[in-house]
Amino acid sequence: MSKVRIDNADDIHGAVGDALDSLGAFEYLGKGRRVFLKPNLTYPTHRPGVTTSPRLLRAVLSNLADSGSRVFVGESDGGYGAWSADTAFDGHGLRAICSTFGATLVNLSQSASRKVGLAILGETYRLALPEILLDETDVFITLPVPKMHSMVTYSGAVKNQWGCIPDPMRIKLHPHFARLIWAVNERLAPRLAIGDCEYMLDRNGPMSGDPVYMNRIVVADDILAFDVAVLERTMRLNPATVAYLGLGRQLGHSWHADTVEDRSTGPPHQFELHRTLRNRLAAAAFQRQWAVNLVWDSRPGRLAHRVLYAFTGNPVARERERVLTMTQIADSEREHPEDCGQR
Repeated sequence: MSKVRIDNADDIHGAVGDALDSLGAFEYLGKGRRVFLKPNLTYPTHRPGVTTSPRLLRAVLSNLADSGSRVFVGESDGGYGAWSADTAFDGHGLRAICSTFGATLVNLSQSASRKVGLAILGETYRLALPEILLDETDVFITLPVPKMHSMVTYSGAVKNQWGCIPDPMRIKLHPHFARLIWAVNERLAPRLAIGDCEYMLDRNGPMSGDPVYMNRIVVADDILAFDVAVLERTMRLNPATVAYLGLGRQLGHSWHADTVEDRSTGPPHQFELHRTLRNRLAAAAFQRQWAVNLVWDSRPGRLAHRVLYAFTGNPVARERERVLTMTQIADSEREHPEDCGQR
């Protein structure tokens, strides 16, 4: 029996607690249970509608603090080696947040991993996954930011586990995305999805687009039911237009939740994807292995990227450097507090 609950995000701590209680989550979040939280940190710093907000993470961690669970928060390095997970941790203030609530931060790209066989619809894939997720997690909770996505139309609770693949060159797996994302989800079996829907990205994504204030938090005990409810009730889109979600239906996941409790009063908004020419070219390349290898994993492809960024700039690289600089200043101030007044 799957259930989705949609609340306003004004009192986000209370909304998370009420939803966890309503879904019976505290029954399996007891003492000694190893709980892994997977936020979406697809940018070096927090951007509304792009990355899971520190505000939501604080609300989830504070609700888990009294349960006695051992909580871990983790993410892998940015795709194509754009930034390390550690940079994103710093850019979202997660070290201080996790320290406050006794949680442990995990860079999935630096933790131990091993190759496992993932069988789905008659195909078997060999893929490296973090051992902490395979062997040392009792309850997996995904914390997505539902948004438009220029490559796959929509990103939410199902797609958030793409970041559990520790290889920063997971971009090479994109021609097999639909099957692989479900194979990963089948292996990790997320128990809950807690969606940060205070702001959601319209028109484009996953990093560029228009953040829209929606003032919602969505919690569900089935990732596909979560995505379908968000698309239909919050974004006003037909979930059937998101190709990879349909595969979950074939695998037996709940297309519609048995119960949807919508208590939100957030503003209505019609979402719509607007792909640029660059998006369309990239999406076409993603579907073809030879094109992915040429554009993202060859010497000519890397040279072409450098030339492109020379003309257009690379905002992710600039943001990464800003985070690193601020982190170095903060570290220096902790080591030499007597110098802080001179800055």
